[in-house]
Amino acid sequence: SSLCRQGRRGVSSPGTRLPAASCWASRRWAGGRIPLAPMGHEGFRANEINFLQEQNNQILEALERVEAERDQANEDIRACEDRESRLNSEVQNVKEKIDVLNKRLQDDKAETTAKDEHVRVLSEQNKQMLSMLETEETKGKDLAAKIRDLEAKNRKLQVVADEFDAAKADIEKQVAEAKAKAAEIVSSVKGVRNLNETLRANIQNTEAKTRVEIEALGQALQVVDQKNLEYLTRISKQETREQQLKAETATLNEEVEQVRIDIDALRKKLEGDDEGRTTFERARSQLEMQIEALEVQADTLKKALSTAERANEQLQEENRTTSDRCRETADKVYALMDSLRLNQVELKKQEAENSMRDKKIVSLERQTQNLQAKISMETDARVLAEQERKEAEQDSMVLKKKNKRIEENVTHSQQAQEKAEKEIGDVNERVAQLQTQNAYLASRIDGQEEEKNGVKSEIKKMTDRANQMSAENMRLRTEIEQFEEEVVTAEAEKQSHHTELSFIKREDVLDDAGRQRPVLIQSTESDLLEKLQVNEFLYEAQQARNPIPPMVEKIAQLLAMLHEGQQRADMYLGDLSKSNGLVSALRQRNMALFSRTQMFESFKTRALLRYVMNLVEGDLMADMHLDSLSFGQRELNEMQQLLQRYDATDKVFIISLTDNGLDDDVVNTLLQLVFNLPYLRKLDLRRNCISPDGAKKISDQLKTMEGITSVIPEANGAINVHSGNQVRIRIDLSEQLAKDQVAQAIDFSVNEALSHQDADPFLGTDGGQSNHPWAATQGGAGGAAGRQAGVLSAGQAQGQQAGQPGQPPQRSPQTAIPESSTMDLPKGGRREAGSPGATMPPAPVHGGPPVGLGGPGNVAALNKKNSRSKDRLPDPKKRQARRAKAAPPGALDYDPTPNQRVLDKWQSGSTAALPLAATQRPSSGSRRSGSHRSDSRKSDCSDRDMYAAQANPDRRRMASMERSCSMPALRAGGPSRRPPLAGGRP
Repeated sequence: SSLCRQGRRGVSSPGTRLPAASCWASRRWAGGRIPLAPMGHEGFRANEINFLQEQNNQILEALERVEAERDQANEDIRACEDRESRLNSEVQNVKEKIDVLNKRLQDDKAETTAKDEHVRVLSEQNKQMLSMLETEETKGKDLAAKIRDLEAKNRKLQVVADEFDAAKADIEKQVAEAKAKAAEIVSSVKGVRNLNETLRANIQNTEAKTRVEIEALGQALQVVDQKNLEYLTRISKQETREQQLKAETATLNEEVEQVRIDIDALRKKLEGDDEGRTTFERARSQLEMQIEALEVQADTLKKALSTAERANEQLQEENRTTSDRCRETADKVYALMDSLRLNQVELKKQEAENSMRDKKIVSLERQTQNLQAKISMETDARVLAEQERKEAEQDSMVLKKKNKRIEENVTHSQQAQEKAEKEIGDVNERVAQLQTQNAYLASRIDGQEEEKNGVKSEIKKMTDRANQMSAENMRLRTEIEQFEEEVVTAEAEKQSHHTELSFIKREDVLDDAGRQRPVLIQSTESDLLEKLQVNEFLYEAQQARNPIPPMVEKIAQLLAMLHEGQQRADMYLGDLSKSNGLVSALRQRNMALFSRTQMFESFKTRALLRYVMNLVEGDLMADMHLDSLSFGQRELNEMQQLLQRYDATDKVFIISLTDNGLDDDVVNTLLQLVFNLPYLRKLDLRRNCISPDGAKKISDQLKTMEGITSVIPEANGAINVHSGNQVRIRIDLSEQLAKDQVAQAIDFSVNEALSHQDADPFLGTDGGQSNHPWAATQGGAGGAAGRQAGVLSAGQAQGQQAGQPGQPPQRSPQTAIPESSTMDLPKGGRREAGSPGATMPPAPVHGGPPVGLGGPGNVAALNKKNSRSKDRLPDPKKRQARRAKAAPPGALDYDPTPNQRVLDKWQSGSTAALPLAATQRPSSGSRRSGSHRSDSRKSDCSDRDMYAAQANPDRRRMASMERSCSMPALRAGGPSRRPPLAGGRP
């Protein structure tokens, strides 16, 4: 019932989801006017009765279900305690086995380390022995090799003398060849230097040419910029002209609107009086001529604006193309400058390489000179050695030593010669590379010259195109001016023809096809013209000679239809008053059941808190298993406050809240619980309704805790919070369920297949009465007459109870007294003691018709918009634009004095039941919790509207007729009203 109240008031608390039936009820009672289909009052009343009866049954079932859940929760708690004791014993056994296995592992590790050290020592000894054997073998091999070498040297010394002469001749030949190659290298280097100088001269020439071309391009760009400025000035002038034309068109449009307003006023005058029609006919031709002239001027101005805009767009496109081409030429020039800079850098690199090569050649020449000096020295030494050998054979040992030295020098000279040959080959390769680079640079220079010539030709083409475009622009402007003059003349002729045609049509009252126009009615908001075929009837009546008799017959038919509709509306109002009485009774029953549910909810919270208190007092709060106990946000807050009161926040280590139906609305309270419990190691939240967004919010908020270094989520949904290497807390969010899978507390959906045809006859019999305390009314068992006549007052109910002494008195049910902080005191609806109608609404009474959905209310307040605007005409400025075609209909003559038959229905229905229902409607805001106190203001406003409707019965009766705002206002009939038709209502 609280959810239904929230849906009716239009306020929904976060986390609550209204069912389809409750949302339908809220739309029905808060939407203003109840849509009544013709002959559908029985289905409407039956649906209301079925909905409220079904809601009562559901609340009773919810009470039984909650009691069963309480018993099941007690059994689960006992089973959890047994399971906890078994788990503790198993954990102790597992810990002992783990200790034994740890000891075995330590012993095995010690044995493996000792064996590894012994193996390492043996391997080192083997390596040392092998190395000693290898050294001995190498020493023996070296000694044998030395002996062999000495024997070979003795044999070679005998042959050296013979080979020395041949070696000397070969060396001389090689020196001569080296000198020749050095001369060739010098000549080639000189040629490369000459080429470099020619390349420098060519580069300087190209730089000069590019400078000249860049200056020419700059001049061309200046010319193009000047032309662009001229184009921009022309465009600005055209824009100013366009603005002037727009201003003129705006003024013309304003004048046209003013003329149209005058035409509407004149048309209204034509419809109002017949005498001014002739004057309007005379002035009508002039006005229409003026309107057509103004429309022609507007068309000409629009065409001129369109042509000017097209010309401006063409000029802007031409300017864009020219600017793009200039940018392309500038990009090409900059590319040429960059290539020239790159060529200069490459030339500098080549000059540095040439200087390095010159230095290397000089060093090679010096080495050759040194070699020649050494060769001469060796020849002299050879001559002296021959003389000494001839003179004395005893100095053979000295000669042998000298021969050894000579051999070493020869080997050095040979090595030097090989080096020189390699360097000469490298120099030749570098010379070839330089030649290829010079050829490539020459080809690039030729290509750049060709590109320059192409750019020059493109620049010339651009200038020629610009000249051609300017000439074409001048020619097009002259043609445009000629065409504009021709258009002006043609439009003037066309306007004259239109004026002549309009004058002919106006004088002869003809339409576009030349036929005489009939008088018809236009309507854009109603389809009654099509349904009743009014225009067809008018057309046929105008075709007749005397149209007055058929018009009178049609008006009589329309009045008969209105009379029949009024009778049906009165019958529907009587049925509505009866259904409101039944609805109020069912609502009071719902309120009694709602108080019972609130009492059970308070009992559940106290029982759960008492369980937590017992755990705290028994020092068992270390592991708190609160699974499947329907813990909500209120219970969690109370548990947190209880732990703070007992100073037990540092003694809680494990909290299990599995299968409690917690959703994202409880995330903040769970985080607050985690922050306030410093030694909490585990929080089990499995099989709840927390979404991934809620889990992400929990992980993000846990990162902000002091001392937390990392928050690591697992694949199964659990979250491990680390403080360094230590796990600070583990939150298990696995096995989460959707909200649809969790059973709702109360299902407010109504089965539409229920049979409701026999509801009213059953309530009228003795079997429809209920003596249950929950269904007891304030005045006792009033019988079927009290249910059908609506809600009775306290005095009438007491009189009925006194008139039936045979029935036992009914007791009021046991009610739960809510806290003062959760009660909303009534604010509105009070009046002073001396004021008229100072009857205070009675306090809510348990039993009888429930007020869970807000009471029956006042029928006059169902359409507040109609009650506010029924005394005034609608604002003509807020009408639709299409209503300007025809004037609104005039006010109808209406006599507010009701018929005697209708008055009997009102006295039995709305006039008797509605005020009582309004006065006995209890304030539903008194049963609202503290979080929904804003709804009490809406209930106060509805009470004030109800009292205002009681104070003014005429206005209430008019609002109960359910007139829509689109109908014309009714005017009270005076002495000059028309007489009623025969057999119809006055």
